[in-house]
Amino acid sequence: MKIHLIVAITAQGVIGNKKGLPWHIPEDLKQFKKITSGNTILMGRRTYETIGRPLPNKENLVLDAEKKPIAGATVCGSIDEALTWAEKQGKELYVIGGASVYAQMLPMVEVMHISHVKKDYPGDVYFPEYDKSKWQEIKREEYDEFTAITYRRNSKLSPKYPLGTKRKNFIASLKSESLKSSLKGIPSGETNQ
Repeated sequence: MKIHLIVAITAQGVIGNKKGLPWHIPEDLKQFKKITSGNTILMGRRTYETIGRPLPNKENLVLDAEKKPIAGATVCGSIDEALTWAEKQGKELYVIGGASVYAQMLPMVEVMHISHVKKDYPGDVYFPEYDKSKWQEIKREEYDEFTAITYRRNSKLSPKYPLGTKRKNFIASLKSESLKSSLKGIPSGETNQ
């Protein structure tokens, strides 16, 4: 199973504001639908609540430590449980947010689909920092309000903790200090974004 990440982001790293998107860009939404259609999407509980419903034409997988049921979606209590479930579906997995889910999944992502929003917007949710030198651009499309760029992890590098035997190491690392530093700026209690 290939793990993708899909996000719209400003030059300042803004991905959200007041529990929603700070912009409405129809062309970006079309791009999102096209890329994720027929696959599995993974999101935190609060991202799901912001959307307000399961998204059509895709398997909706929601992370929620409390595992509160959601009609039309599969709820998993942990990253490990979500990955195990997604792997059994035989589809590609697309991480769609929020910030803490991006931070937790980024070490395993192989492909990033980033819509670089051209205008600045205020926001209170930011994409986690990552080492850009580990990614290479493989596709670019220009639109009026954003530039859609697909990045692949450098071929010399593989995801830090790919699925399989090393996944347990990744899950253990979620509790490490390095993850805490990557979540810097995300208030505690927001791990189900």
